[in-house]
Amino acid sequence: MTLRVSSVSEFDDIFGEFAHLDEGPHIPKIRVYLESESRPSAATLSGQLPQYQWIASHSHRDIVLIRKITFESAEQFRLECDRVARTLAPYVPPHSALTCMYDDDQGTTRFQIDLRKPGDGQEFIVTAPQS
Repeated sequence: MTLRVSSVSEFDDIFGEFAHLDEGPHIPKIRVYLESESRPSAATLSGQLPQYQWIASHSHRDIVLIRKITFESAEQFRLECDRVARTLAPYVPPHSALTCMYDDDQGTTRFQIDLRKPGDGQEFIVTAPQS
């Protein structure tokens, strides 16, 4: 089964249970949403991405990784998103999807990159241009 998020409403349906993460004071952070038929283990996540807090959904397919960090440019954000994608790629099956978002100190999402891991690929590729 291929998992795809094709609209904002589908994204909200899948990750809606994580909505509470945006409550409270605004701290600059990167959020990485992983949608996959199987997710990496807690030990893998903690070992490979120790700077990130992770929250798993009840579906066992979705996970959110959060890191409090300030980016001064879209390029810094892109490099971090690429690093996370390269780190996760060996641990997730084809047809997985990643969405990286950067929220500034005003709570505004300044940058976003969507990636997917194709059926024949070993690495994530960008599917939606950086905003």
